[in-house]
Amino acid sequence: MNRLSLYELSANYLQALDFLTDPEMDLPVEAVNDTLEALGGELEDKAINVAKFLRNMEATADAIKTAEADMAKRRKALENRVQWLKNYIKGNMEICGISNIECPHFKLSI
Repeated sequence: MNRLSLYELSANYLQALDFLTDPEMDLPVEAVNDTLEALGGELEDKAINVAKFLRNMEATADAIKTAEADMAKRRKALENRVQWLKNYIKGNMEICGISNIECPHFKLSI
């Protein structure tokens, strides 16, 4: 299994291109084309695999973004409910003329 990175494959391709197209080298055109085609195929395969990995990362990022938006909506709903309940207690205390309510856990006061 080939463990070369896309960068390394690109460098190998360019190095082979330089070597194989050197005018001082007497290589058959078929050998040059076959070598570059083989290296190009490896490079394309690696690029396709990197692109697949990239798409997977994009999908994960989109899923996180959606989850963040859902959590923000839920947080906002809870914050609104908390504020409504605070106003509800305060309003009813004011209507009844009560300025303090104490219990073992906390104290409410206007």
